[in-house]
Amino acid sequence: MDNDSLIDFVYRGTLQDTTPSGFQLYTFITEYDPYVNNFKKIWKTQLWKPNGESGIGGYDVGDYDGDGNMDFLATGIWGQVWVVENKGDNDYGLIWKDSIPFVNLFYQTSGDVDNDGKREFFVGATMSNGNWTIMYEADSNNTYSPKFAFHLLSGGSLDEPTYMTVDLDNDNKLELVILSGADLYFFKTDADNSYYLWYYKKLFAKRSIQYHDFTGDGIIDYIISYNLMDNQGRLKFSADIYKATGLSNVNNEPDINLPTGLKLYQNYPNPFNPNTSIKFEISKRELVTIVVYDMHGREIKKLINELKNSGEYTIQWNPANLPSGVYYYQLKTSSSIITKKALLVK
Repeated sequence: MDNDSLIDFVYRGTLQDTTPSGFQLYTFITEYDPYVNNFKKIWKTQLWKPNGESGIGGYDVGDYDGDGNMDFLATGIWGQVWVVENKGDNDYGLIWKDSIPFVNLFYQTSGDVDNDGKREFFVGATMSNGNWTIMYEADSNNTYSPKFAFHLLSGGSLDEPTYMTVDLDNDNKLELVILSGADLYFFKTDADNSYYLWYYKKLFAKRSIQYHDFTGDGIIDYIISYNLMDNQGRLKFSADIYKATGLSNVNNEPDINLPTGLKLYQNYPNPFNPNTSIKFEISKRELVTIVVYDMHGREIKKLINELKNSGEYTIQWNPANLPSGVYYYQLKTSSSIITKKALLVK
């Protein structure tokens, strides 16, 4: 991570001290030392919530702001987001932090999924009302802001989702993969800072997912692990391999094919006051629901819940009694969920 040709890794660990608990939590960077054929700690820091609580959920590594210096991302149980950047050989510093109103913010991945030349990072939280994922992207050097939100109604607070970015269909573009409980989602981009659900599969409860071209045909296959109780009541670890048979389909299982014309556009104007227009398109007759949520995931208003024929529609939202802030409007159909962000400024 510091461009000295030696492998580094970042992890959470503890050091003993004289506090009542007898230890303190740290984030460490360790580097391989070829002279001793082992790894050595080269840097450490403590990432804290203001009240002194910690609880790092995990890490991701990448040059998120494109300045040539490697960064690492850390997220915390109470919704904290930190970015630490390399400053030189074995030297790092905290350069940016944020806080969002979610708990169990333990999951993350990164990659340029929207193909704008910037490496966005995704942070995920498991809440009682489902799985929430926020996408951040660099505004400038060492400065980031949230650009997009995903709300998956499956999962819940006990879900342990897996996040990955991978080029599944060999089009030289990354897809965002979320395995949340029994639901597998593949997201593609339809515009800068915008995504849509490209593939979905309903499974029984799974544990983790990984990718590889197992058959050597140039198409990515995937393997999913799970726990299974045998007929003697013993818990066994098992895994299924799904072999790709085309650019987007997987054989031997029923698939849900999404309408290619399903789109939710950015509201206009945005920011807005007092009202804004929301445009969407559907390519088949189905029940369409659009719901507005606040930053805490609370439902604010159901704008539409109607059976619609295929076509293009525009609806109005006038949040007369709401305060200024960020809100999320979500399009739901029988086969897809798309969420976008709106900014109300009074």
